[in-house]
Amino acid sequence: MDIKSTLVSLAPALPAKSSKANLPLMLQLGQLVSAKVVASLKTNQLLLEINGRQVLADSHVSAKTGQTLTLEVLQTGPTPQLKALSTGNPSQVIVQQATRTLLPRQAPLHQALNEINFLFQQAQSQSALPPFIRLPLATLLKAIPKQEQLIKPPSLKTQILKSGLFHEAEKSQPATSTPKNDLKANLLNLAAALKGASQPTESTPKPQTPPRFNLAQADTSFTQIKILSHQQTPLTAKLTPISGKKQQSQPAPLNETDTPLLQLEKKTASALARLALDQLASLPKNESAQPTWHFEIPYFQGETLETLRLTISQESSQEKSGQPREAPWSVTLELEPENLGKIRVKILIQGEKINSFFWSERQTTRQLFEKHFDVLKHQLQKAGLDPETLQTAKTIDDPQPAAPSNQHLINVTT
Repeated sequence: MDIKSTLVSLAPALPAKSSKANLPLMLQLGQLVSAKVVASLKTNQLLLEINGRQVLADSHVSAKTGQTLTLEVLQTGPTPQLKALSTGNPSQVIVQQATRTLLPRQAPLHQALNEINFLFQQAQSQSALPPFIRLPLATLLKAIPKQEQLIKPPSLKTQILKSGLFHEAEKSQPATSTPKNDLKANLLNLAAALKGASQPTESTPKPQTPPRFNLAQADTSFTQIKILSHQQTPLTAKLTPISGKKQQSQPAPLNETDTPLLQLEKKTASALARLALDQLASLPKNESAQPTWHFEIPYFQGETLETLRLTISQESSQEKSGQPREAPWSVTLELEPENLGKIRVKILIQGEKINSFFWSERQTTRQLFEKHFDVLKHQLQKAGLDPETLQTAKTIDDPQPAAPSNQHLINVTT
């Protein structure tokens, strides 16, 4: 293994007579691996343990016995070439690698789910889908709520828990009140069924079709999220914004070379990548970062699937007259109800005081909000809150981009 100043060149450390000495490490280009420093040998040489196997590494990296290095595979072969990415926080390296992997694969959640639903509803698709695919597909769509269900607080709370954001964290708990079949679980069940259907048998000739979108490519990223899932503070990820245009209920016809299974495979992978990015966006930048959670809750608006984007975060604490004040919480909602257009609502809560701001580009929608402010104020007071501000605005400001990080998604240094 070779690392230059940060490069590492590997060779087996076992005697040649051992059968294990000839076993390959099974490394993949771009893969991140953890290497434990077993010993520091002669100058520029380390004894590392990777995947339970000891290897010699020629490297200028300064490392101590017992230290764990995070390495990126630059070249495979008899003498693999790797690069040491970090000797600091390995979690940040994992997040960067997962984000870089998932960004090209993700699609807006409502778009991916709309096309999955369209495929499920089509008669020609139904006949082409085996029962073991139709069952998890029907389970996925049946679990998505209708628009009117989100109006009720208990139902909204349930849908937040079922959003998939806490899937790995809750799965690791011995007992939990979180619904077992959350959105991510249903998508993973469908992905597993599709992966099984895509495996050719010995008697089945391989069809002459374009290269398939491999769901297994996302396995590493989902494993990395599982490792980090117990942390629940923010890491800003550059997500594809939800389009302001209404998603048509009938997507474009399938290409002649696309089968329903192939389309489902692509859209399921896109939806899972989107959920994974929301999970990464909810991880901490550092130990002192304020907690933030990013949710996307799909719902049926008639026959069309839409998405409620929900961000819950704790703002920085403030001082008044030299006395520390309770840190406020903010809730931001983004959705596009029928006949109202795209709207954004931001609610700031500090103690019992609450401030609410409503954005819409449509004048009729803003007037509708203002017309019902008295009703909203009464309901807030009835709940024991003190509404200080109720305000509408025309411009929907996009979230400000995060300050540039000194850790790049793509490390081009050597």
